[in-house]
Parts: sequence; C-alpha cells; structure tokens
Amino acid sequence: MIPRLCFLISTILLTTSMHSQTPTPVVKADTIYVHANIYTGVAGASSFHEIQRAQALALRGDRILAVGSEADILKLKGPATTVVRASDQCWFQAAHG
Repeated sequence: MIPRLCFLISTILLTTSMHSQTPTPVVKADTIYVHANIYTGVAGASSFHEIQRAQALALRGDRILAVGSEADILKLKGPATTVVRASDQCWFQAAHG
C-alpha cells in the first residue's frame, strides 16, 4: 500500500511540475547577415593557429544576438527580420561589454 501511495504522489508531483513550466519565448533577430566570413577569434579544434569562422550573424537592436552557421542563425528569423547577403565579406566580431 505505501509503495503504491508513494508512486501515486510522485506521479502527481511530476505531472504538476511539467504542466507548470512555460516554454521560454525565442527572441527573434531584427537583422540577419548570411554568406559572411566572420572571424570569431576562437581557436579551432585541430590547432591554435586555426581560428573558427562563422557564416552568419544575427542582430537585435544594437547588440549581437548570435553568431554561427547559416542554418542555426536563420532559426532566429521572424516575420519582420531583414536578411542581408554579405557576399563572403570578411568581418571581425567585436566583443560587447
């Protein structure tokens, strides 16, 4: 009887906690730049002299929202997002404080 009661209580608590969590809304970008060659300053996996590059950049207001692959960054595209083709220009990512 006690094991069944413990199981029932734990099931109710788990179900209640799952329903009370609301998903975090995804922030959409104002502007997305694709087909870029962005210098990230992050060392590559094979060598310190190899620096990782990114292909896309998302901006929200005057802040960098995300830097990464085009597929990942395009997930941040909303209905009002402007997408700009950078034509493989080389950019340097600036650190924001």
